[in-house]
Amino acid sequence: MSTGKLYDIQFEYHHNYLHARVTGEKDSAEISILFWKEIAAECKKHGYKKVLVEENIKNNVSESDMYEIIPVFTELFESVII
Repeated sequence: MSTGKLYDIQFEYHHNYLHARVTGEKDSAEISILFWKEIAAECKKHGYKKVLVEENIKNNVSESDMYEIIPVFTELFESVII
């Protein structure tokens, strides 16, 4: 995992979709929002409308964190198929 980052993300660029792999030790609303913003930026940068995301994070976000993440998530990926 990268020094100073709470997660590691790797991208594979395919013909018609972006493949993102996210790994980390723990998850929270803040961490999820950070990596989803990074994935959304990568989609926009390369013009992808489809993305496959693999999350391998040891701890899942809480149910209350999900309510914080969902509005951000839907805004970031309004025109992207996940």
